[in-house]
Amino acid sequence: REATMAAAAAKAEAAANPKRILHIDFGLGSAHEMRRLSELHVCSRDLFTMPQRLPAPNGCLDPRLGVSDKMSVCETCGKKLVDCPGHFGYIRLNLPVFHVGYFKHTLVILQCVCKRCGAILLAPLEQRHFLKKARNPRLNSLERATLNKKIIERCKKSRTC
Repeated sequence: REATMAAAAAKAEAAANPKRILHIDFGLGSAHEMRRLSELHVCSRDLFTMPQRLPAPNGCLDPRLGVSDKMSVCETCGKKLVDCPGHFGYIRLNLPVFHVGYFKHTLVILQCVCKRCGAILLAPLEQRHFLKKARNPRLNSLERATLNKKIIERCKKSRTC
């Protein structure tokens, strides 16, 4: 009884004194972590088995990934369509895949850094000059875009850091 009262008091004290969140990190997990958290390895390119027209095992419509109709029950969590959050699988790829939306930006960044050491292709004096301009709080979006273009053009002219 005393242990439960002490636990309840500690819980009440924790609720009365909220903690300050120092930071939050958003991002994707590592390949190992994604495989560990996934429900299955999607390795079949078939959507359905024929002639039964049932979802193919280890395919994109595998019932372990969640349900898609009101009558079925999820094979992973046992819940119906309304309550099942859905589950994810992973696909092992033979080659790296680049997001088409970021491809151009990635190339521009690679053109601005040294291929040997990874430093930006600007002299230290130029770096300070551009950094001072970029940190100006009164810089509007058009001026910032123009500044970025100037930095990129200057980096493209230089070959070594």
